[in-house]
Amino acid sequence: MNFLTEWDASERAVAPVFTDVLGPQGQGIGLACRSTGWFPKPELQWVGNKGQNLVLESKIGMTQDNENLYNVLGHVIVPGGEAPAEIICIVQNGLLKTEQQSAIHLAEAQKKELESEQHDQSKRIGKGWSSCQCPAVSPRATGTVVPGLLEQQPRVNPEATKAARQRADRWSSSPQPLDQRAQG
Repeated sequence: MNFLTEWDASERAVAPVFTDVLGPQGQGIGLACRSTGWFPKPELQWVGNKGQNLVLESKIGMTQDNENLYNVLGHVIVPGGEAPAEIICIVQNGLLKTEQQSAIHLAEAQKKELESEQHDQSKRIGKGWSSCQCPAVSPRATGTVVPGLLEQQPRVNPEATKAARQRADRWSSSPQPLDQRAQG
């Protein structure tokens, strides 16, 4: 018996996904995607508005907390002229066929403005700012600037189910084979 197919939906932890605008970075716009409190281990993927997988240089970090829940954080710099109108961050668990996503809309005129040499340098985000309406993104994409976001340790999602925590703890400490754990 496969424990993944027998696992009750209420016993898995699926958490919301948040996308943050980090502001202009180089010739692009920095985006971060974060989600905490997943079980089993999720994957993070950036896609365009037509579902195409974006081939962008991204950094993805994954940690597992003391309750065996996974926290994922991805960072990407989207080039101004090459970006699709909408960028979607998907956090998913392929084994359980679950996913959550968050989208940001980049307006064409604003992407071109980012590339322009006449881009107003004073609008760039500095370390002391707490929020931005970045000139490279539409109002739908306003967000909180989080300096040092990639260095921060993700926190446990308080909405993660108690059953998932108990199951994760029981499974990680059980000497039984996986097929017997699913029956318990």
